[in-house]
Amino acid sequence: MADAGFSSICADYEEAAEALRYWQTLIEKGGRKPDTRVIAEYQELIGELEAEILGWLDRVRTDRLRP
Repeated sequence: MADAGFSSICADYEEAAEALRYWQTLIEKGGRKPDTRVIAEYQELIGELEAEILGWLDRVRTDRLRP
């Protein structure tokens, strides 16, 4: 089940990163007024997901190092 959980976290990360790119592209093209709140929320979510991914990888590494 850990692999399914990891896959889910990675899928969430990918979705959040894609959404952030979407909002940033709209702003860069001048098609929308910048909504810094939405961008900040996605950046925060991505940071949280990165921490989860790194924590998961650290646990796997630690488990593998145990005798």
